[in-house]
Amino acid sequence: MAGYSDTDWAGDRDDRKSTGAYVFKMGIGAVSWQSKKQSIVALSTTEAEYMALTQATKQAIWIRHFLEELGAELDPIVIFGDNQGSLALARNDAFHQRTKHIDIQWHWIRNIIKAELVELHYCLTDQMIADCLTKALPRPAFVQHSRSMGQYVDDITRGYRGD
Repeated sequence: MAGYSDTDWAGDRDDRKSTGAYVFKMGIGAVSWQSKKQSIVALSTTEAEYMALTQATKQAIWIRHFLEELGAELDPIVIFGDNQGSLALARNDAFHQRTKHIDIQWHWIRNIIKAELVELHYCLTDQMIADCLTKALPRPAFVQHSRSMGQYVDDITRGYRGD
């Protein structure tokens, strides 16, 4: 089981809210995914990615409980993120003046990491499959990420003219 979390910092040109997304894969296919506009304006890309990681972690915990009810014994679920700052912020529970404004609910992720229910790992941006859920991409990147989720995109992209 692996998850991928991404955001498009301040992607909405009207209100500057970001769109956060996650994808969870089990085996070769996606089993859970979401793309949703964040409820507050993030002051930095790190903050936007941190909020998206928290949402992905909430879903990872739900998936974990579901699979445990079915009798599965799981290692920590790995969640990949492509922002080093948000990964460091999630792992480090020391007080930081620059992050004091971040709401308490977003810091919940730190407790989950300490409990070893999830692990966070860095993922290169061009390998971030959740990217296609946060923004428009060139066709090759969209097809690559969709296939990585286990989707067969040839039918839905047939007739697509733009790159």
